[in-house]
Amino acid sequence: MCSCILHYLSVLFGGKAVRASPGGPALTNDLHSMDLSSFQWTQHSFEGGPEPRAKHTATVVGPNTVCVFGGSNLSARLNDCWMLDTATMKWSPTYDESTADVPAPRSGHAACLLDNQLYIVFGYGGFGYGRRDLADICALDLTSKTWSVITPDGEPPHARSD
Repeated sequence: MCSCILHYLSVLFGGKAVRASPGGPALTNDLHSMDLSSFQWTQHSFEGGPEPRAKHTATVVGPNTVCVFGGSNLSARLNDCWMLDTATMKWSPTYDESTADVPAPRSGHAACLLDNQLYIVFGYGGFGYGRRDLADICALDLTSKTWSVITPDGEPPHARSD
């Protein structure tokens, strides 16, 4: 599950939900918002958005925009990126996943926005579903929708995830 706040709206997407069914916890792609001025929850339905997932990130990237990146479903780690327009509660994919420098699929990573760049930091995953801690930093330019690999100077910290 990831949550973020825009103005007076808290947005919650996905995660592992405990359900009353005999199957127990399940991954969701539920989209909820809470108006923080009235503390009123609303569940939003949508078509064509992100698949169910957990251990992803949700980052406020514009006045009415949240970006969801990565996470994992029941069979693989993910490296897709979706933008949610909170004015319309409609999703759109952010980039073509076959483009150069797309980060490896991952869960348990960190994400932040700086100067119109969405930074994806560390996590675990890689291609397939094996668990491998990652020590990379990638940036998505939100204007050109292109990724770049960041190579900092100095001795980096050891690979890590949540």
